[in-house]
Amino acid sequence: MVLTATLLSAIQISEEGSTPRTAVAAVVVSSAYGVGTELLQERIPGREFEWGDLLAGVLGSVGGVLCWYLAEEGR
Repeated sequence: MVLTATLLSAIQISEEGSTPRTAVAAVVVSSAYGVGTELLQERIPGREFEWGDLLAGVLGSVGGVLCWYLAEEGR
């Protein structure tokens, strides 16, 4: 969630505002990061790739977008 909200803030500053496109970009980038870390876990003894973790990461990214927009509306 925090990574996605941070990405949205950075994109908003650089593009002078956020759009649904920026929200999707933030979710895609943070989800790709989550996929990468899941794939790297396979290389660590005792750790393995889990679809549940991947789903939790994507849902966390979407939650980060929602929280960020709610916080921005309150300003």
